[in-house]
Amino acid sequence: MTRLRFFQNQERLRIAYVDEGEGPLVLLPPWWVSHLERDAGDADYRRFFARLSTRFRVVHYDRVGVGMSDRTRSAFTLASEVADFSALVEHLHAPHFHLFGVSCGGPVALAYAAQNPERVDRIVLYGSYLHGASLSSKEVRAALIALVRANGRLGSRTLADIFHPTASPDARKRFNALQRESAESETAARLLELTYSLDARPFAGRVRSPVLVLHRKGDHAIHHDQARTLAASMPGATLCMLDGSSHMPWHEHGDVLVDAITGFLGRASLKTESAKEGDAELRREGEVWRVRFDGREALLRHSKGLADLARLLVHPGKEIHVFDLLGADVSERRDAKRGDFASDARALSAYRQRLDELDCALEEAEALADIGRKSRLATEREALLRRLAVDTGLRGRPRPLNDPVERARKAVAARLRDAIRRLKTADRPVGTHLESSIRTGIHCVYRPAHVIRWTVSPDVF
Repeated sequence: MTRLRFFQNQERLRIAYVDEGEGPLVLLPPWWVSHLERDAGDADYRRFFARLSTRFRVVHYDRVGVGMSDRTRSAFTLASEVADFSALVEHLHAPHFHLFGVSCGGPVALAYAAQNPERVDRIVLYGSYLHGASLSSKEVRAALIALVRANGRLGSRTLADIFHPTASPDARKRFNALQRESAESETAARLLELTYSLDARPFAGRVRSPVLVLHRKGDHAIHHDQARTLAASMPGATLCMLDGSSHMPWHEHGDVLVDAITGFLGRASLKTESAKEGDAELRREGEVWRVRFDGREALLRHSKGLADLARLLVHPGKEIHVFDLLGADVSERRDAKRGDFASDARALSAYRQRLDELDCALEEAEALADIGRKSRLATEREALLRRLAVDTGLRGRPRPLNDPVERARKAVAARLRDAIRRLKTADRPVGTHLESSIRTGIHCVYRPAHVIRWTVSPDVF
């Protein structure tokens, strides 16, 4: 049974909300149309919010005009939505909280966060966007709005195809009935107009809270390109793309989203007994990796480089061959022993002789204070050392030309650089630490200046 509560906005209109769970407060601005009582009849919806409320105090509401709230409003704007959300915040006497914006709730969340930065801790945006007018062409938007306005039954069927394309016939039937019960056709059409008119561009650049942008790759309602645009508009945003095509977060493996949300908001759902306070952690949870370092947490989408990092972190000081990181088979290891060499012994001897000559010349230029000559010699010496590093392998031995080891070395180094770059973007201290502690080559190693114990995903051992 859904326990409803009510608060009033500045217009004295009653707004229905639910307040469930304990812990840090998470507030959700409303999505397109909702019905707190009817929504709870969906098993996936119930499970999604039940799991979320085991970690947080979760509050969401039916906007004015839909569901269990007063249905007397006929004009909807970004300003009116932010005003209603602000009324909820004051009603709850909430000094600070997290924001969770679903679909068209995202622009409302960003507008509020930009105007009230002292109250917003972290923000999660799912299936959302920056500028509604960019979601589709003007003609498509007008046609969909006209369909919903003219025929609520036909409009709800069309939206079911868009919002939940993989739904079973029974699920589609429930979805259609829910949409029609949530709002009158005219209100639903006006709320679609609101969805397309919302513009968070003036606010996104002013948001200073950490932001996690989640989006399903096959979302038919809002294309995944919108997620990239949204994340790129905010300095503290991390983008995580997920599998699936449903627009609503609780459909298609909603547990994956709950895990991602709880991890980002600081109350991770998967803890291990060995992970003690002060340790660091790199753990894969489905399509995302959760990194914890120095009391902070961040989420990144899966990449091979992060898996490589996990292998290195669990064995500090141990040199791991690039073939082991790549999982190379026996034939590749055998072929690695063949091939021409980039530099033969005579060429290496010439390299070293020239380096000796350059060192003597540099000493002479230094003694004569010949700055110009010293600079030219130093440049040549640096170039020669770089060439020597390319042409030789471990301990100065000649490196085979175009051999499997060289290809593996380059591939692993690129993967690790990309992973560390992404970590540095999400959390600069952990990226800086790994940048200075990871050594790449034919053998890669994690060798930190200070001992840090990492807990990693068990499948990397």
